[in-house]
Amino acid sequence: MGKRDKGSPSKSAPSSAPVRSTRSNRAPTAQFFQREAIVIAREAYTENFSSWRGTSDYYDGPYVYLYDNYPYRNDPGQRDREHTELIALLTARGFVVVARASYPTSGESKGYTVAIVFDVSRFAGDVDAAHHELRRTWEAVRGSGTKWTPTGRTLRLQK
Repeated sequence: MGKRDKGSPSKSAPSSAPVRSTRSNRAPTAQFFQREAIVIAREAYTENFSSWRGTSDYYDGPYVYLYDNYPYRNDPGQRDREHTELIALLTARGFVVVARASYPTSGESKGYTVAIVFDVSRFAGDVDAAHHELRRTWEAVRGSGTKWTPTGRTLRLQK
């Protein structure tokens, strides 16, 4: 596993979890990533609802994202605690959170899906290594019983 060709999207990425692009004439802004996090959360909620958690990346930049479609009914604060721990551990490993959002933004299901976008420049373009570190760290937070099922470029997490 090494560096990816940044000129084209991954051919093995399933359409249900697209590899996203940051392509423009300018560097992406915080506002860009905040809008993207909202779109990712909405897409995960509407298109990947049955997938509890998953990750993918931006093919033309050092960014990966995580979505989480699994709020705990019996302990609504558990997911926030897990995300706080995950972010702390990933930050110590060189990940930088550039945006976090949830969807829907109102109604009975408000906040059901969460999306977090990370800058993984520390991995020098090796998004496979970043995905591996994200998976390893998430398993440390969730426990070794957590199963990751690779489906193309996207790694889906199953309980």
